Amino acid sequence: MKRSMVRGASVVVVSMLVLAFACYLAYAFSTGISGQTKKNSPTAGCGAKTTGGGSCHGTSANTNTQVLLSGPSVLPVGVPGTFTISVSGATTTGGGCDIAASGGTLSSSTTLLQSLNQELTHVGPIATPFSVDFTYASNSPGTATLYANGKTSSGWNWAPNFSIRIGPPPAPAQVLPTDGSAGVPTSIKLVWSGVHGPKWKLQVSPTQSFSPVLLSKDGLTDTTYLIPEGTLGNNTQYYWRVSGSDTGGNSPWSTAWSFTTSVTGMDNAGGQVPGTYALDQNWPNPFNPTTGVRFSVPLQAGRDLASTGGRDGRVAGVSHVKLVVYDVLGREVARLVDEVKAPGTYDVRFDGSGLASGIYVYRLTAGSFVETRTMVLLK
Repeated sequence: MKRSMVRGASVVVVSMLVLAFACYLAYAFSTGISGQTKKNSPTAGCGAKTTGGGSCHGTSANTNTQVLLSGPSVLPVGVPGTFTISVSGATTTGGGCDIAASGGTLSSSTTLLQSLNQELTHVGPIATPFSVDFTYASNSPGTATLYANGKTSSGWNWAPNFSIRIGPPPAPAQVLPTDGSAGVPTSIKLVWSGVHGPKWKLQVSPTQSFSPVLLSKDGLTDTTYLIPEGTLGNNTQYYWRVSGSDTGGNSPWSTAWSFTTSVTGMDNAGGQVPGTYALDQNWPNPFNPTTGVRFSVPLQAGRDLASTGGRDGRVAGVSHVKLVVYDVLGREVARLVDEVKAPGTYDVRFDGSGLASGIYVYRLTAGSFVETRTMVLLK
């Protein structure tokens, strides 16, 4: 009898201990648990659980629960940004979340989240669906990653990793004209590449030190800029560079590239004054890398003026002429002529040294006259 009583008391004690331990676990999880978030870690968090280690809410995520991180993708160094974790998929009072970062500092002013082991986790069960704001900052330039998981009555799931660039964008890279290009038209389109989003600053100078600066453009939203006719001189070497800026700050300048403009721009071929506008086929065609284009500007039709000696209803006049080269996508790559021209026949040279092989379109516009032809650059 005595032995039975001892055995019974032992069972009761063990049962109470098990119940207490279970309550402790339930309480611990209900008030948040950290170290469960990094799904791509083989040694920590839920990533370790799926590879046979660690502990989590189970060995696999439940796709019925949706977890999403949102906020700025770029932050200045040391400046906090506001982010949001959203958990949905089921209506329950027992939801929760955990947020971690690859570096930097997480914080929150809401009473729903607490800082625990350099992570953020819920203070107590949260009714789902829910969205909670938090802040993140880093003093280290580069790329940081936010991780998170969330729980509803359906189970737990990860959020997609959220990448943040800390600090300014990288220096852009020039594309065209290639460094050291020669025979470049005096109206040339500069092309560069860089991360999406920044505004660009462009400088062109006759010296590698960029003193003085011949051309400076700030706040450009496109990664191309067409230098207007009349800005550059013939047979002259120029240097150009670009920098970018966005909410992360100002990038370094790109490497300074150089190009040299054509020795000659355009010559009046002389001879008899033409009677009509004309645009001839370029020669040679195909070409590599230069070709010539001839066009004609006629006497303009008008009333008879004694000062010109005209007796056939024509008068000597001037026309504003544009001769522009486009790629097959309709993007302007060079403006060979954009000025007022007197009647005559003109030869202009086009240099495609900085362009890729392919078909290009050149168009002559003068008043209502428009004529288009194609040329082939074959390298």
